Amino acid sequence: MNLKHKRILLKLSGEALSKGKDIFSLDVIDFIANELKKVLSLGVKVGIVIGGGNIFRGKLGEDEGFNRVVGDYVGMMATVMNALVVSERFKNIGIKSVVFSGIESPMVIYPVDVLKAKTFFEEGQVVFFAGGTSNPYFTTDSAAALRAVEMGCDLLVKATKVDGLYDKDPMKFDGAKFIKKATYNEVIEGNLNVMDLTAFSLCKEYGVKIAITNLFTEDNLLKIVMGENPGSLIE
Repeated sequence: MNLKHKRILLKLSGEALSKGKDIFSLDVIDFIANELKKVLSLGVKVGIVIGGGNIFRGKLGEDEGFNRVVGDYVGMMATVMNALVVSERFKNIGIKSVVFSGIESPMVIYPVDVLKAKTFFEEGQVVFFAGGTSNPYFTTDSAAALRAVEMGCDLLVKATKVDGLYDKDPMKFDGAKFIKKATYNEVIEGNLNVMDLTAFSLCKEYGVKIAITNLFTEDNLLKIVMGENPGSLIE
């Protein structure tokens, strides 16, 4: 098979891991694992950044009167919990993985070390980057863009619960227009909500393409690494 993308960074929302009243759904995690197995078997290198919204959002804390910095750190710790849960589940079903984070817990997590992370990455292990950027005021989108650049990825895959990019939120607005392909400048000029501007600017500067897709449609991730576009592509 001719692979189009051999090094990818997958950005998952924390909410993607939940189902109903369950903060962590093993059915959901297993589905993600099975989709990843398909691309890993082809030699694709995969890094993952997971949000923490299924547990706690820093912005929600601020809205409820939390100090913003404290709220952001709670949110970062939530991403660590998510990464550990998913990584352990992956290992249980045969996917080698490792977790790095700037929020340290040395018994189970490696402190962020780009060179060491690249070693695991090149070995074919799934490398999780938890704890955001380890700084308040930065989103997990920014963390995903940063890690994609550091790992030399040419594609950042933003997994969503919708089919791709729209000119407005299709969950809130009838008649939202689907956008199959766009340039970085078109997204900026259209003020389209792909990810925060810091993350988007980093991807633009270093030429990291952004694929937006519904990860929970079978084979979408496989199609993406083969060069198909089962969602939206920004380049």
